[in-house]
Amino acid sequence: MTTKKSNDQTKEKSLANQVMELILKDCELVHNEQKEAYVLVNKSGIRQVFDVRSKSFSDWISNKYYTSKKSALPEASVKTVIGTLAGKAVYEGKTVKIFTRIAKTEDGYWLDLCNDKWEAVLINKAGWQVLSGNTIPLFSRSNSMQPIPTPIAGGSIDPLWDLVNIPVEVRLIVVAWLLECLREDTPHVVMEFVGEQGSAKSTTQKLLKMLIDPNIANLRAAPKKVEDVWIGAINCHLISFENISYLGQEYQDALCVMATGGAHATRTLYTNKEEVIIELRKPIILNGITVNVTAQDLLDRSLHIEL
Repeated sequence: MTTKKSNDQTKEKSLANQVMELILKDCELVHNEQKEAYVLVNKSGIRQVFDVRSKSFSDWISNKYYTSKKSALPEASVKTVIGTLAGKAVYEGKTVKIFTRIAKTEDGYWLDLCNDKWEAVLINKAGWQVLSGNTIPLFSRSNSMQPIPTPIAGGSIDPLWDLVNIPVEVRLIVVAWLLECLREDTPHVVMEFVGEQGSAKSTTQKLLKMLIDPNIANLRAAPKKVEDVWIGAINCHLISFENISYLGQEYQDALCVMATGGAHATRTLYTNKEEVIIELRKPIILNGITVNVTAQDLLDRSLHIEL
């Protein structure tokens, strides 16, 4: 005897199969070295990269179906499709390198502009140029990342100093630090701004981050748990914490590992034994009224500038 529940499940499977056939025409499923599922989407001739389980890709699926069928797609069907695509990406897709904001290839260094054209700047000994399409590395973006204006030739960095409170004698060091933040293949240096209240620490830090890695939240309070530092770092390039009053040893150890490159393991769910390995190397910028970087390992990897 056929029940209503079994009929609904059959319809859901049939609908999910229709959605799969529809979207796979414009998608390529891949995975990174950590077996995380990604999809390369061709939209109006522009290649886009999405985490299969991201909200951005879920919204793309719903929009794709509605545009084609003029009908809304049930949430249950979206979840079924995403789960199936994630499995296909891991077990059938090729292994690729996925980057966030910066990359290094044989052609040179890359900076993702995070704009609607999915353009990136290639920087090498011949100069720089803005490129797009299949010529650029695979950049993944979080919903909080913001675009960088398309660069033009000429100009000067001098107007920056009218906006930030950087002592003249260390401005060259700050420029060198900013450039080093764009190198994907070297350990990063932690920048710590120290100064009394009203010395424009947060404003200076915000504007420097906006130059190379603008975000909806350019300044963030330090998370209470070390694990949250790692998770937050996945979704940006330059880690930026303001108004630090204290950094414990465990916190400083995590920042040290993150700056030089390392991994953090955490449980996937509390109901199973699986682990998620987060492997990162990120530049870091902090500010506070007093010096908070005190652990020797982190001190060796830090620049302290008093404003």
